[in-house]
Amino acid sequence: MLKRILYILILSIIIAFPIPNLSKISDTISYYWQKQTDLLIMEGNKNIVVKTAQAAQISKVFCSSGQLVEKGEILVELDKTELLLKKELLLSRQRNIATEIMDAGTNKQSILKLQAKQKDLHIQYQIIEHQLYKCDITSPIKGKLIRNFANEGQHVASGQELFVIKKSEESKEETLAKY
Repeated sequence: MLKRILYILILSIIIAFPIPNLSKISDTISYYWQKQTDLLIMEGNKNIVVKTAQAAQISKVFCSSGQLVEKGEILVELDKTELLLKKELLLSRQRNIATEIMDAGTNKQSILKLQAKQKDLHIQYQIIEHQLYKCDITSPIKGKLIRNFANEGQHVASGQELFVIKKSEESKEETLAKY
């Protein structure tokens, strides 16, 4: 977390006070896109490489090379089967603990232990919900998909490249509309 903060601070300073020959040092700027915590690499502020943050199997690819994509558009869906099963199991455990709490009556010690288990299950449930959310990988920018490395049924490793998107240039009208 501290590394990310320092990295963002340094990046902000570089952007605010550009070094004339920075492109000779490196024309690649890396940063984390926090919506999905998927690693993105910005190359010369033109191309974005989208990588997966988790190992999984690709269940559906929604785009192909040469296609224009909008920011937020789903590019690929990772298999959710295992996560959905874990989610159902957690919900079942939560229902069982709720029943046990009701059956515990006035035994405070038992109720406290069961409530601690319930809290732990709730945290596990939130983690699974977040992982399910990350299964839909979306485009971080508006642009043209210039490379597609993703195929349905393919197993991908954490950090494996899925797409390269060329950042689209805004028209004058779009730029003026922002202001």
